[in-house]
Amino acid sequence: MSEGLEIGDAVKITDGEDDGVAVKLRKPNGEDTGVTVRIVGTYAKQYRKALDVITRRNLNRRGALSPEQLHSNRNELVAASILGWDGFMDSGKPYPFSKDNALKLMGNAPWIRDQLEEAQQDHAR
Repeated sequence: MSEGLEIGDAVKITDGEDDGVAVKLRKPNGEDTGVTVRIVGTYAKQYRKALDVITRRNLNRRGALSPEQLHSNRNELVAASILGWDGFMDSGKPYPFSKDNALKLMGNAPWIRDQLEEAQQDHAR
């Protein structure tokens, strides 16, 4: 039998991304935040579906995307990939997970989006 990759194994690798991974957020200075976000990887069906929606919308536009629209697309893609979180607080109360809340967070704290994007693309985890 020759060396290689079984097709079934390749599919299992892709399907494994649907379960997501827990990401412990760190402040830009490296300090622990106490926040954990569960997010799917870029091979996950949920991610690919959100990417298709954004891509279709962009293809149907007239003219180039502005820098703000590009950032908004990135935020939307990451927000659509989050399965849940624990540890975000607002005025001492738990900040509930929702896509809208995720968009607000990333719009105001792009370092959160950057860490989540990095985790999504780390397929060796």
